[in-house]
Amino acid sequence: ISTEGRAFWILDDASPLYEMSDSMAKAPLHLVAPRPAYRTSLGGGGVQTGQGTNPPNGAIIQYHLAKAPDSASALTLEILDGRDAVIRRFTSAVPPKDAPAGAVRSPKLPAEAGLNRFVWDLRREPLAGVPGTMSGQSPGYRVVPGSYRVRLTLGGQPRVRPLEVLPDPRAATSAEAFRGQQEMLDRVYARTEEIHSAARRLRAAREQAEGLISRTKEHPAADTIAKAGRALVARIDSLEGLLVNAKNKTFQDVVNFPPGLNAQFQALAQAIDRTDAPVTGGVRARLLDLEAEWAALKQRVDGVLGGDLERFNALMREKGVPAVTPQ
Repeated sequence: ISTEGRAFWILDDASPLYEMSDSMAKAPLHLVAPRPAYRTSLGGGGVQTGQGTNPPNGAIIQYHLAKAPDSASALTLEILDGRDAVIRRFTSAVPPKDAPAGAVRSPKLPAEAGLNRFVWDLRREPLAGVPGTMSGQSPGYRVVPGSYRVRLTLGGQPRVRPLEVLPDPRAATSAEAFRGQQEMLDRVYARTEEIHSAARRLRAAREQAEGLISRTKEHPAADTIAKAGRALVARIDSLEGLLVNAKNKTFQDVVNFPPGLNAQFQALAQAIDRTDAPVTGGVRARLLDLEAEWAALKQRVDGVLGGDLERFNALMREKGVPAVTPQ
């Protein structure tokens, strides 16, 4: 697009222009048909003066709103796989202030009057982290090439469009190899979530036990409660550092304190996800090693959150003190 030779603009996606009409402008919501997205690591990057900007990396989703929605009717965007399962969700709603620590947070969906653009990074939902540690949420892993659907909803009225995710044309990865990647990533993420869930429950139990000790200093059985509480906290402390690194306060602390088991799983996930190559035998062997290590630790976690906690709570009930309930 030029202005008689004085200047020109390059548009990497003119799709909205092809669908522009009076009815589109007046409709409360119009979802533009998205172009196919390529599963590559190209695109994006910083903006430099005098240079063009590369298209963003991912699927570009564009939509038109006649007016911005009010606070009672948030706009939602969902990505559905071939079985119509929602694998990623975004919303224009403001996150609640009382959201639990470590909860998954996704980019806010723009919802301004007129044309809006949002980029899905071709990844599934992130993995929730562990509050009180540097084990923040992990980005979801990339989806495989295939057919997906985009569902945009406003006021209970959905708009749905197909979206094709295409493989990197420079790679010769087979569909079977992609499926192998997904199966391995499913396992790795499932184990990581189990570890994070266990760590969150252990931290909740410790916080409640420490709170009981603090609140019952004037209780007739204060010494008994404190002794039992400190013993439970010590057992939790002996496990937590094996699951997640609870001592890191900055990214440089990794040289001082060993990583938790979750970091080992996350490193394995990155090794699988950052390439289009088939899963190697070494990766499969490493996953079996980590799963065996987690199975042994899980028995210890179950023992603390099971029998140890039950005995502690029985003592608290005997002394008329509320029980510890890690959720």
